[in-house]
Amino acid sequence: MGFIANKLLESGNAPDNRETGLFWHNQPFDPNLPEYISFLYPNYALDSVLGIGPYFTYIYDCYRGSYHFISKNIDKVLGYSEKQLMQLGRGEVYDAIHPEDRKPVISLAKKSWNYIRSVKPGLRKKYKVSLDFRVRKHNREYVRILLQKGILNQDKMGNVVHMVGICTDISHWHKGNEVTLTIAGTEDEQTFLSYRVDKTDEHVTLSDRERQILGLIARGYSSKSIARDLSISPHTVNSHRRNIVDKLGVHKTINLVNYAFNKGLI
Repeated sequence: MGFIANKLLESGNAPDNRETGLFWHNQPFDPNLPEYISFLYPNYALDSVLGIGPYFTYIYDCYRGSYHFISKNIDKVLGYSEKQLMQLGRGEVYDAIHPEDRKPVISLAKKSWNYIRSVKPGLRKKYKVSLDFRVRKHNREYVRILLQKGILNQDKMGNVVHMVGICTDISHWHKGNEVTLTIAGTEDEQTFLSYRVDKTDEHVTLSDRERQILGLIARGYSSKSIARDLSISPHTVNSHRRNIVDKLGVHKTINLVNYAFNKGLI
């Protein structure tokens, strides 16, 4: 999910580290990976453009598990130079996450990865993921940062090779303590999912088939397309849809998908 989130996933101190699986690193990469050599090596023109404002930019190599670029204005956001941040130990980086936000960040990072992985490889670049949480600066003060990331390129098999992200200090306008994840489709992928950690969520149970159909609805499939893919009749699909609506008490498709995503049902 960006430098902090990816590093904390590598941390032996992070909760359920083996379960999270270092999402991006465990993909079955094609041996002939695309390269961005001229773009990924130190680029001073790029750095001058991206080094303005209360944010920093990074480019992450998912295959090698390393950062090829971090803009120099990271010191304006976290008080570290790009070299200092790269040299921090895994435990130190994980400890920089606010104690109340650590487990939610891990959970939501996993949720976003599972969703992107469920999207057809050719459509993955059309999705943008955002996550906001609190981080301790070098001076030990906490700031709330917004991580926004997208896929820069993929291999021939559709695996994510490079990601580009922006980390912005949003402390001045976001004063809450919740951790929020947003997944938005761009261009013709009309998807907008928002998840906020809420301990008061009521438990709702859907059958495996209902979850499967709801997941396809979330990705924009029509009843006819769902019926074809699952080898069932459109009437059966519509019956399941009615059952889902009755259980969740939400009728509009966009609200239905958002509700289910917030509750962890998809």
